[in-house]
Amino acid sequence: MPRIVPNPIGDLKHPLQRIESAITSLADKLRPVDALPDVHAELLAVNQTLLRVLESVEGLRADLAASGPASSPARKRAAG
Repeated sequence: MPRIVPNPIGDLKHPLQRIESAITSLADKLRPVDALPDVHAELLAVNQTLLRVLESVEGLRADLAASGPASSPARKRAAG
């Protein structure tokens, strides 16, 4: 049945529903992005911890090098 009175809002209803559905779908797909700031903070903490471990290992390496190769019992056993 043809319309007697034009209804421009009715003409827009279907395209607007498609747009709303697309926006809702996009929001659902982007939901994991909300976790990125937390992941970043955790990675920064891990990076700082690894830096401290590296500094400790470098310090131990420097201490071992300063003590000399002859005074290390482990090296004597490995050599003998």
